[in-house]
Amino acid sequence: MSPASLTPAGTTGRTVLWCASSADQVLVDARTIRHLLAQHHRVTLATPEAAWEYVTADAEADEDRAHLLEQLGSGGLRVLHPRESSTADARGLLHALHRTPESEPFTQALLGDPRIATLAADAMVVWPGRSRAVHLDAVDVATDGAATTAVTELLARPVAAGELHPRAVLELADDVPGAVTPRQRVHAASRLVREDLWSGGTARLQRYLEDLAESALSAHDLAALVMLTFHRGLHADTLRSPLVEQPQSWLAPLRSTAGWQELAAERPRPVATPRPEASTAAPHVVLLPGTYGRFEGPVIRALEASGCTVDLLDLAELAPALRRRNPTRENLARVRSLVTEGEHGLPAEAVERLAAADVIWAEWADLPAVWASHLAAPHQRMVVRLHSLDTLDPWLHLLRWSSVDALVAVGAPVARVAVEALGTRLDLPPVHVVGHVLDDHWFEVPGTEDAHRRLVMVKWGRRVKDPLRAVEILARLREHDPTWRLRLIGDDLRDAGEHGPYTRKFARRIEEDDVRDALEFVPHTDDVAGHLAGCGFVLSTSRRESFHLGVVEGAAAGCVPVVRDWPVFRRHGGARDVLPPHWVVDTGPDGVDAAVERILTHADRSAWEAGSATARQDVRDHLDTQDTLRRLAAVALDRPDIPS
Repeated sequence: MSPASLTPAGTTGRTVLWCASSADQVLVDARTIRHLLAQHHRVTLATPEAAWEYVTADAEADEDRAHLLEQLGSGGLRVLHPRESSTADARGLLHALHRTPESEPFTQALLGDPRIATLAADAMVVWPGRSRAVHLDAVDVATDGAATTAVTELLARPVAAGELHPRAVLELADDVPGAVTPRQRVHAASRLVREDLWSGGTARLQRYLEDLAESALSAHDLAALVMLTFHRGLHADTLRSPLVEQPQSWLAPLRSTAGWQELAAERPRPVATPRPEASTAAPHVVLLPGTYGRFEGPVIRALEASGCTVDLLDLAELAPALRRRNPTRENLARVRSLVTEGEHGLPAEAVERLAAADVIWAEWADLPAVWASHLAAPHQRMVVRLHSLDTLDPWLHLLRWSSVDALVAVGAPVARVAVEALGTRLDLPPVHVVGHVLDDHWFEVPGTEDAHRRLVMVKWGRRVKDPLRAVEILARLREHDPTWRLRLIGDDLRDAGEHGPYTRKFARRIEEDDVRDALEFVPHTDDVAGHLAGCGFVLSTSRRESFHLGVVEGAAAGCVPVVRDWPVFRRHGGARDVLPPHWVVDTGPDGVDAAVERILTHADRSAWEAGSATARQDVRDHLDTQDTLRRLAAVALDRPDIPS
């Protein structure tokens, strides 16, 4: 690539004259120059002709360097090879008179070239590779550290102003570390994760977290640290989560900060006071339904069957600040006020209703549960129920655990993940594993003649459910028999707020010829059982589940269950530790082959009828409704003697 092939510089930004006396220096400086050009600065590189020829020749055998030179060219880099003027020229004569034997040829050419003087008059002149001072007429040349500082400050301005795409910010951080602060790196990475554009791996993210944790943290910095550490895009919808696979190392940067230590510190339970006089012999339970899915109905049923009165208290409805599920600056500031100053901000009605409880049951380990744990009186029993999403949020770590008397996990893998993530805390309560409750009406769903050729997914419209895998299973089955169909019941991906690359890929896939006419979409409905009629196989293709009630309901309705061994929790027992093991298929290279094999094994009508009967019996044997209700009540009331 010759200088003539390089396009003219742009017309915005600063004019920069960059001096490099050797090919090695050009190669060292090239990435920084690329960022200057990307920010629309006009850059002229002054370098010896031999050095430039070496760089361009070397790039012919190095694809990365060739690409870099192409970027410099397309960015508008001008390359100039300094040459001294004739000694007949007054300027050339002047420099010749002041030349010393120690003067380097490049320096002589630089000082003696009138083109350089013309450029320098209006430019920022830098020579990062030179240690000794250089004076170019009336212009000071920034050398060595001063040159690096000047360029770094120039490159940092659009980062601070929020003018760069987050990917450009992180590329700049790699090449010119001083131009991007640790907080700016974390913010850029968070945005890429949020937009489902992150491809740098978790090790790189952990370095960003460590760098920010080691800096002087403001309250906003701590919030940024928490938000990236627990970002849903890294944990909730993925195939692997560092928070699940390596919780101690992943949480180490956050736990090293004084701000987080203050919020998550172990605090003793307040000293007991005399129990208030009860107005009734029946235990009074205040149940917090939480801010996620609604699973509290069977718990209320179990408590009322045990003689309790139940007050359903939705703290998120009475205190909107507790409504947000994800960490924000605002709700983390509220947590700090609660923990350090006792400022709860709840209306008097909510406080009075909490105070009236003998037992507080939090259906989720969410913000309302955090508030209740800090307000619970010493004489009150508190129980927190744990679902899979709770293990991926910061609120689990901010409960005042000394006020919690029991933790109820809906599946053993969830319990293991939570305990491992909470680490070496000494204030954790006993952990119980009690699954969901199944209503008997699911056993009454009738079958149809064509059921053995229809797959079904219920509440499929989130990326964590991985409906693309279900579509691929359908496509593979239709290679054997084109009568196979897939029924998808519930909101679709966009209705659930999913708009990223996965949703676009799904939309393209379902329009392809091999599956387009075999898909049946049933919008959100209260009559799921009615739409399960006519379905023969219920799929759980999820990446993460705590129990997957939907697939159990399908099995009770007579569908043969085909369950993926939920990848996020596989190391902690996965689906096999929650559901009958023979429901779960081994995951091959694409995770589809084993599912197809299980379905084809039951594809014959008689085989399907036998598998359907087995599935219903499995549910009766492994998931006894009355036993589950009794266990829920026993944990809530700390009464193991509740009759069976």
